[in-house]
Amino acid sequence: MNIDAVPLIRASQFRPFLAAMDSIGVPRERLLRESKLSRFTYDDAEAALPERFLWRLADKVARSEGIEDFGILVATQTPMWDSEPNFIDWLRSLPTLWLALSHFSCLTSQFSTSVRVEVTRKGNQALLKCDPGTSAPGKDQAELYDLQLMIQVVQLAAGREWLPPEVFVSEMNVLRLSRCKAFERVQIRRNDFFCCVAFPADMLAWPMQGLAHPHGLQLRSPLADTLLDSLSAIISTQLHSRTMNIQLAAEMAGLSIRTLQRRLADLQLDYSTLIDQIRLKQAFSMLREPDAPLTAIACALGYSDAAHFTRAFQRWTALSPGEYRRQHQIEKD
Repeated sequence: MNIDAVPLIRASQFRPFLAAMDSIGVPRERLLRESKLSRFTYDDAEAALPERFLWRLADKVARSEGIEDFGILVATQTPMWDSEPNFIDWLRSLPTLWLALSHFSCLTSQFSTSVRVEVTRKGNQALLKCDPGTSAPGKDQAELYDLQLMIQVVQLAAGREWLPPEVFVSEMNVLRLSRCKAFERVQIRRNDFFCCVAFPADMLAWPMQGLAHPHGLQLRSPLADTLLDSLSAIISTQLHSRTMNIQLAAEMAGLSIRTLQRRLADLQLDYSTLIDQIRLKQAFSMLREPDAPLTAIACALGYSDAAHFTRAFQRWTALSPGEYRRQHQIEKD
């Protein structure tokens, strides 16, 4: 991932955390608000959201509820075969565990821009390693969540009761897992650079317990991997709320406002121009829908009424929204 990009994660990966919060009865809306996540919607599973805000939320829940292995709880209550059924069915259709883990490692970027997964063989041992790629609050919960997901992928061949003989986690999580009943028969070792699931290498040849005939996987559009594109991806989901200011954008990027302004200046942009560009791109798309009311378009783009949107659109294009719509319809016909 480009080091300047905002770390992004699919909304589908947020949903298990929301479900776990509901199951334990925490004040969901208050915690979402404190984590700056209340303004986001999760209806679109493909939407890109700021990953650091998710781990901040996980950290808040873990601390406020005294659930030190909250990441494990989330992934256990909503396993990957429930949160990503199409992806899991495709992995299960592959011939061997080795192929499934290899493809899983390559395709994690479809779900998160910061997580890096790798499967290797070292002697008679197979290692499925994950670098969570975050230093934000909640990194320890991110590690536990990723660890459980990796175990679940191996379980697609080994069965859902399977647990690895050995795992590697950070020092803090060594203590947590040692107190976790589910890991009482697992050798827990320390590694402060990555978390890892270790198991016998001969398992890599095991057949997958799934569909007899492979089928294709429709890949998602790649998550944005530059500062400009990743900021645009998040901002575009927030225009309707009218709360997407530069302070929030800088916080999403893990930057100070001044640093964000400097990075945008390097791209010959300022924040207000970036907002205008995102609004214009969305306006073009919405106006191509002949039945979409101008008031609805204006609201979706964060304007108080159609008149404000019309003035802005004329400033950008020298055309009114109606003129652009008629012109586009003529070209289409």
